[in-house]
Amino acid sequence: MNFRNVFFACASIFIAGCGAMPTSPDLMVQNAKESKAFSDKDVFEVNRPLAQVESVFRKKADECLRVRTEAGRYQGGLYRREVRQFTPKVVADKQRVRLTVQSRTIAGGTEAGPIPDDGWYVLVADAYPVNATTTRVESYVQWPEWRSAFKAVKHWSNGTNMGCPDMTQ
Repeated sequence: MNFRNVFFACASIFIAGCGAMPTSPDLMVQNAKESKAFSDKDVFEVNRPLAQVESVFRKKADECLRVRTEAGRYQGGLYRREVRQFTPKVVADKQRVRLTVQSRTIAGGTEAGPIPDDGWYVLVADAYPVNATTTRVESYVQWPEWRSAFKAVKHWSNGTNMGCPDMTQ
């Protein structure tokens, strides 16, 4: 196999991976359930009513996840500065509370494809009532760099660690 074939094979895989960035929360959940690249899921139950989980999602979304980050990194021998805006949303009814976080590069980078207004979906957490005092949480994350937010959702749901995650890692 020559270099050109290897290059095009790798480029095709890379482009296919970028094309899989979720443009909706449901697509992100589907990606994680199908164990697609760079996605992860966690399902757990907490001894808290759904209303308490909703309350903490709303509080922490605004306090911790509505952020703008700036990161610099060396790439190909050049220093690149990237600014990202994270936008959380919480939507609730009697049967489910959904926390979503979207991320969009607003300076220093390029994103291709049909990007939703607030960016790609990088985290989805769905909470469902099991009974009056127990809630089931299904949490999904896209890309390893946002695992700190993924872990924070579990802590917030349990009420164990109410700190904010570092969204630059």
